[in-house]
This record gives sequence, C-alpha cells and structure tokens, in this order.
Amino acid sequence: MVDPSLSFLPSSCKTIQIIDSSNGLLLCGYAKKYEYEYLVCNPATEKWAVLPETNAMEGMHTARLCFDPAASSHFRVFLLVKDRLQVTGVKVYSSKTGAWTYQQSEWGDNCIVHDAAKSVFFNGTMHFTTSGSSVVTVDMELSTWRKIPTPHPTNSSFIGLSQGRLYLLRCDYNNDYHLSVWVLENCGGDEEWILKHSVSKSELCEPCHLKSPRSLALTAIHPEWNLIFCTMEHGDIVSYDLDTMIMHTIFSPRPYKADTYQPYIPCFSEWLSDGH
Repeated sequence: MVDPSLSFLPSSCKTIQIIDSSNGLLLCGYAKKYEYEYLVCNPATEKWAVLPETNAMEGMHTARLCFDPAASSHFRVFLLVKDRLQVTGVKVYSSKTGAWTYQQSEWGDNCIVHDAAKSVFFNGTMHFTTSGSSVVTVDMELSTWRKIPTPHPTNSSFIGLSQGRLYLLRCDYNNDYHLSVWVLENCGGDEEWILKHSVSKSELCEPCHLKSPRSLALTAIHPEWNLIFCTMEHGDIVSYDLDTMIMHTIFSPRPYKADTYQPYIPCFSEWLSDGH
C-alpha cells in the first residue's frame, strides 16, 4: 500500500508541500529554518532525495518534475528563473549528474509562467502554459526552445497528455465556465489545435441531475481514456466522459482541506539517485 501521508520522510519535512508529480514520483518543497528546499520522492518504494540548493530558489519561481521510467531511471527538475514574473532563464537539476545547469531563456520578452501554471513532460520536452495565448517548450538539454500559439488564452487552461497526444482544456470563467477541449495534431511538425469537445456548465450537470456548481477547476486528464477530472466547489472530484457526456462524482471530502490535487500513478521501478 502507498502511504499518502508520506510518513517515511524525515521529521524535518512536516510542513511539506506537494508541488508536482511525474510518472510515480513527487516533487515536494518544504521550509527549513529560513530556507526553502526541494526533494523528490517515490511513495511506492519510499525512496527520497533532497536536491542541492541553488540561488534560483529564492524569490518567485516555478518548479516542475520530469521522469519517464521507460526512457531513463533518472529524473530532472526544471526551475524557471524569474524577474518580476517574467521568465529570464531555466535551471535543470539532473539526478544523473547531481548538479544544476542553467540556460538563459530563448522564449523572448514578456514570457510569464505563473507558479500555478500547468505543465506536462512529453516527447523529452517540457511544456508550460503561459499567461498569454501560447504554450512554451524546452527540451531536456535546454537547447531547443519553442512557443506554440494556442486558440485561446492559456492563463486559466489545463495542459495534459492522453493517448500519446497533447491536450489543452479551458474553462472560460467569463462565459459561465464553458469547457472546451483541444488536441494538438502533428506535434513537432505542421501543428494545429483541433477542437475535440465543447460543453457549457449547465450541459455538464443537467444529464446527471447534479447541482450546477459556482466554481469548476480542471484537475487531470486520463492517460488512456477520453476522461477528464474536475474539482467542484467544496472539493468534490468529478469525472466527465467526453464520449458519453456523463459526469460522475468520484470523491466528496468532508471536511475539505486540500488546496489542489495532484494526479498520481504508483511506480515500483527503481530510480537512480544518491538519495535515501
């Protein structure tokens, strides 16, 4: 059984915050005296490793985890270096080398990626949603930088991977939480966003006789099925089938305490690091 409380971590990590997840690993942050540190752990094997400090950890930042056990037993952590919200560079920690590397950003001026922005690791490349109308990407070696235009603003969008393709989901808060689902065709080539699904908030809830919520947040997309997961008001987690257009309530936490949810699939393979 996987322990969701992460009780195997040292007592100094009592105030731990789960920041990101990637194929069975979790990226966590915690305050240590007057410093903020990161660690990566595998709840299934109870292995963990603290990342070495870097001055980019001070101030505003966005940290994301990359791990693909099918390609490598090592993981990487991306840390976006910012100046007044604008991304100026990227630092990458590699568990293989045990060190950070840095490269100045090539995404151009006014590239803003908020700390809560969604990201996904796909085809050896990190993808981040921006505050504008684009998805910015950079590969593991920090050598190839791209900006992919999107059909709508991405500051309130969710990006995810399903069935080997990149999906972009948006809840339009200015249009009664209207949900649209887009898929990127010909990724890496003559790319085009194709509208796969569009539905209003009332159309989501009426067939299942669910009370229309005052808020709706995109949480995850199923890696293999045409299924998305949302968080309603009071923390209720629901699934929505894009094929049948049916919504189901999965979990209703009482009392509701979590700020965000992280999708997690256990990984029991060994990972190489100098951790515990």
